Formats: sequence, structure tokens, C-alpha cells
Amino acid sequence: MAFVGISKDFMERVKVKINNMHQAELKTLGEVPTVSITDREPWVLKALWGDHVHLIDQMPENWMQTLQEVRLKVEINNPDLLDKADRQFNFKVNPPSKTVAPPNFNWYSETSVSADCPQIAPVVEYATKFKEIQVRWINVTAQVTQFLYSCKSANEAVKLWPDIKMYFDQHDVQRLEVKTVRSGTAESEGAKKLAELDTSSLTSAAIIARMSGATV
Repeated sequence: MAFVGISKDFMERVKVKINNMHQAELKTLGEVPTVSITDREPWVLKALWGDHVHLIDQMPENWMQTLQEVRLKVEINNPDLLDKADRQFNFKVNPPSKTVAPPNFNWYSETSVSADCPQIAPVVEYATKFKEIQVRWINVTAQVTQFLYSCKSANEAVKLWPDIKMYFDQHDVQRLEVKTVRSGTAESEGAKKLAELDTSSLTSAAIIARMSGATV
């Protein structure tokens, strides 16, 4: 039986495998829903102009910016996303011709739309699922890597938790035998870390990825 260590290259292959699963599930969502708008869509102008919407008809046209593409963002209500930046989902809408923006308009300024805006309901639904998938796989990556780093080898990891092989590169799986090396009688760091993991959710994540078309 070949010994499979927890090397840098091994961990990179694990992370690639997890990322492939992550991307496979995201693909099941399809493309971001298209939001059709008119040239002077009130809710879009409100996002661009804020409290100064009333100035549009009072301002010379050549003072304003004309946008062929409008990029907006919406904040998703997800308690698992602690960082505000992670809760924001960017999307774009394309008007039939052009939409006017204030002078010196800056894309990096706050150009947000409320999540309860009825015109973007499909985007909010998509973004909520997108963020939920992201959170799940970020947690999978963190828990799997922490567990593996706590083990003396991939052999020990498989002995402690056989389903961990779902996150191994196929080449590494082939190097492992069903019966793994003994890790000693004393409780290892890997065994202690395993007790902290929600192995059911980690296994479910891999199963969802397989159903989404990822090679597991």
C-alpha cells in the first residue's frame, strides 16, 4: 500500500476537487435572470440618482452621463453571511437605448436596489440560492482542510472518516487501499478534529455536487 502524505500538492488537489463540486452546483442555477427595463425606469433612476431624481428634467443633457449598461447591486438577507460585502450580489440591466446618470457618476458609489423591489424578484431568488451555495462550500473547504491538516496522512484520514475520499483526487484515491495504516492507540489530532465536524452536512454537500454533474 502506498503511503499518501498530506503534502502541499495533495491539498491543492483536494481544493481543486472541492472547487469543481462548488462550480458544478452553481451551474445548476443557470444564468442570472434578465431584467428588462425602459430608458427611464423609475426604480433604476432612483438607484442612480437617489434623492436627486427630480433634477433629471432640470439638468442639461450634456451634463449627464448616458449608460448603455446599468450595473446594480442588491443585499441578500442571509444570517450565515457575516460580512456585508459577502451579502451583496451584483447584476446588470440593459435599457433599450440609454439611461441617464448624474454628472461625475462613479460605479463604485452606492448603487443599490432594495431586495423587496418587485421588478428584481427573480434576481433576488437567484442571488439567495447563489449565496447559500457559496456559504456551504466555503464551510466545506474550511472543515475538510482543517481535518486533513490535523491528520498524520491521508491514510489516517480515511481510517477515521472513510467518506473523506469523496474530496480526494481520483489519482490519490487509487493509491489508497481499503485497509489503512494504523495510526496508533493514542487519540490522534485527526480523531479530535473529526469529533468537531458535521460529517453529515459535509457528505451531503458532495452528494449534491454529484447530482449537479460533478465527478466525485
